[in-house]
Amino acid sequence: MDKKTIIRLVALGLAILNMIFGIFGWTPIPMDGTAEAIYEAFSIVAMVGTSIWNMWKNNNFTAAAKLVQKILEAIKKGKLTVEIVEKWLEGVLGEDIEKLE
Repeated sequence: MDKKTIIRLVALGLAILNMIFGIFGWTPIPMDGTAEAIYEAFSIVAMVGTSIWNMWKNNNFTAAAKLVQKILEAIKKGKLTVEIVEKWLEGVLGEDIEKLE
């Protein structure tokens, strides 16, 4: 896993842990009613935000996904072209490449 993926997973884990603590009524800082409402609102925003962030980003866990990400980055940087990848796939898969689409 790359560093960015780990950071996103840790942030999500902390948001989930915070929500679990909230469910059981434990907050690390004692608060009055207004502060508690602000804390709950912040907790909800943090949970929704980290969940969306984790879902939006491309988290490559498998070896195949990591390889494809490297190919994509090479294409974006101009070190590799889509045509070269397609010709390579045609050479490896032959007529079966049409089944991939």
